[in-house]
Amino acid sequence: VQSVSAQMPQLIRTSGTVRARETALISPQVPGRIRQVLVSAGDRVRAGQLLVTLDDDAMQSGLAQATAGEAAVQQQQMAAQTQASLAAQTLARYQMLKDQKSVSPQEFDEVQKRSEAAQLQVGAYAAQRDQAKAAVLGARTQLGYTALHAPFAGVITWRMADPGTLASPGVPVLQIDREGPLQIYTTVDESLIGSVRQGLQVPVMVDGLGAQTLAGTVAEIVPAADPASRSFLVKLDLPPRSEEHTSELQSHHD
Repeated sequence: VQSVSAQMPQLIRTSGTVRARETALISPQVPGRIRQVLVSAGDRVRAGQLLVTLDDDAMQSGLAQATAGEAAVQQQQMAAQTQASLAAQTLARYQMLKDQKSVSPQEFDEVQKRSEAAQLQVGAYAAQRDQAKAAVLGARTQLGYTALHAPFAGVITWRMADPGTLASPGVPVLQIDREGPLQIYTTVDESLIGSVRQGLQVPVMVDGLGAQTLAGTVAEIVPAADPASRSFLVKLDLPPRSEEHTSELQSHHD
């Protein structure tokens, strides 16, 4: 028997999870009781679509108060402007009388000070009006936080709350995966990670697609190993699929 030396490919078999390339957790920015959840797991949504509404009674009340405050300041500013205009006209007449030496310097000074005070009052109300406008803008912004919208087009993959639940800031109520090509997250033991490189073509089999093999591409190798399992996370890009196959892939592990 004649022995020969030959190179044989090394086969690494591993399992993983099909995931979207981009995933967003939808959570409120303000506390409140959930009024409506308009989607369920598996629903396709478009970018900007309304997903969840919170009870907004308190926010509506705050907006009404801020709007009323702005209107009151506007009225006060208009009255102050009228007073300032009248004071300026009076000062102009007294200036003429002063030139004719028909008023004493003290009388003229008093009229001049009243005109200056009226102008200062107009400036003060202008500042208050700016504050009132900012309060209205803030109230509207807070009211907008009671409606949660889809950040991009995709599929709802997880629903974590129902109407009546008290939502808290930062606590997710929905998860949405962006539409488009998918990825597979898998792990490779540290003793074998040297054989894996970015751009490597990898055959992928998904149970839901039968015996069909997909061509995956190593997109990312997370450089830090899991200290418990001593393995590295590897992300594989899958080729674009039809909507039917995409739905099948999202519901299976490979």
